[in-house]
Amino acid sequence: MLNKKLVFILAITWTVLITYLSLATIDSSIGSTIKIPHKDKIVHFIFYFMFVFLWTNYFNSSPYKSKVGIVILLIAIVYGILMEVFQGLLTIDRSPDQYDVIANSSGAIVGWFVAKKYLQNKNQYKISH
Repeated sequence: MLNKKLVFILAITWTVLITYLSLATIDSSIGSTIKIPHKDKIVHFIFYFMFVFLWTNYFNSSPYKSKVGIVILLIAIVYGILMEVFQGLLTIDRSPDQYDVIANSSGAIVGWFVAKKYLQNKNQYKISH
């Protein structure tokens, strides 16, 4: 089981990574040899799944944890939308994509459900053992 400090470091690092990769100029030849349909959308899904999963786990000990999970989910969705808007406003070679917003939001929603179930199971295991 990960300790709270490590989860915090992972969550911060993951958030910075999403921000950097959303706004940096990425060489389009990277990953071009891997032929997976919609791999870009899969990456977006995973980014926001992990964002919500890590931050929800970090705030698990909050007395408001049921509400915090929803707030983290909403922050992730808004953050994903903002990253797409910023791609159009702040970068030269990137453009916003509505399907990226859908992938980001879907990953965040699934991440929230998985984190919620994971934390329920973790807390149930603590109580019964």
